[in-house]
Amino acid sequence: MALVLLAGCSKQENEPEPTKQPEPTKQPEPTKQPERMFAARIRRLEQENEALQAVVAEMQAVMEDVKRLKLENEELKQKIAQILSQHIEFTALGWTHHGIQGETPEAVESDGLHGIYNRYKDKYRTEVDALVTKLDTAATAAERVDFVESLIDLAFEENPAVIGVVQRALAYPDVELGRAAIDLLEDYDTPEVLPALQLALQSEDELIRISAVPLLAGINHPCVSELLATALNDTSEQVRAAALEAIQEHEDPIIQLSVLEEGIHSIYEDVKSQTVMILDERSDHRAMEILIQGLDDPSPAFREHLNETLYFLIEKEFNSYKEAQKWWAENKHNYDSDLAQIEEK
Repeated sequence: MALVLLAGCSKQENEPEPTKQPEPTKQPEPTKQPERMFAARIRRLEQENEALQAVVAEMQAVMEDVKRLKLENEELKQKIAQILSQHIEFTALGWTHHGIQGETPEAVESDGLHGIYNRYKDKYRTEVDALVTKLDTAATAAERVDFVESLIDLAFEENPAVIGVVQRALAYPDVELGRAAIDLLEDYDTPEVLPALQLALQSEDELIRISAVPLLAGINHPCVSELLATALNDTSEQVRAAALEAIQEHEDPIIQLSVLEEGIHSIYEDVKSQTVMILDERSDHRAMEILIQGLDDPSPAFREHLNETLYFLIEKEFNSYKEAQKWWAENKHNYDSDLAQIEEK
């Protein structure tokens, strides 16, 4: 009996598998309308725009106030400059004419510092003579120094008689005595000390001269100009530096400017350079006039330095003193008291 093999339920070994159908792709959701997507952003931008408009409106109001205040400030500056100019003129007249400022007419008498000392000596002769006698009768140089130092309390009280002792002590050739004496005048700011300071500035000792110069800064008297000018021409650089500092500290513009006019013509480069710096800081019409004088200096380097300063102040440079002087005379009315150019209206 023959066997029949049935293979109908098994796959052929080499029969390919049926192809797998791809899954259907998802369709993208419909895009939202732009006005719906950006509505919130547009609203935010509108709010920011409104806020910015409000800020701009406020700033415009502020700028109007700034413009108004600037105009008012310029007007006030001009009025102050006029007042200062009148004050300077009044002060100058006070030195020249009798009766305007108490005893100031005496300051311009022909005998100058000599007259100041004589009037002082006549007023305090008894007290001065008593102290000077004690100084002169001291047995040794050390005792004289001790005596002068013992007057510190009287000097602190600004006793006028001490000035006479200082005057006498400075006449001695003793350097230690002179140094002790000039220290006694630290608290004095009256013209009566000027003769003593003049003597101190003639001392051969540099420290005595250096100590004398700062005292001039607190004394308001025409003769101070002469003494500061002397210090500006001192052979010691430290004395000259002290004089320049005293000029800046002095309150009287007439004294300041008269000494600075001396400084611009100095034979010392340090004095000229510092004078230019001080005038640059002043930045006014009188400072310009003094700076222009410096263009007559024989040093090309200094003239170049001056021109740099002038260009910084008024944006102008000059080839000569005469050219600058002529230009300034014709154009100074175009600059206010601070050397700011006046805009044409």
